[in-house]
Amino acid sequence: MQVYPVNFMARDASASLARSFREVGFALLTNHPINRNLIKESHEEWKGFFRSEEKYNFQYGKKDWMVIFHLVLKKHGVEKGEI
Repeated sequence: MQVYPVNFMARDASASLARSFREVGFALLTNHPINRNLIKESHEEWKGFFRSEEKYNFQYGKKDWMVIFHLVLKKHGVEKGEI
């Protein structure tokens, strides 16, 4: 599996991000304005989720990753459009 970094500032960032999600299932986003502390806290929340029994009850759908991402941001006081 090859993971290609997606440069947030590039003109083709949107297309590159979509391609990465389609081909790999996730993306490595670079040159973005997301606060490093928010990223670290999000990683900790995901670790907690995967260590818990709750992971067995989670039903994944195409748009679930985006819903979860927005919930994590909202929990930390980041509103849509602030990123």
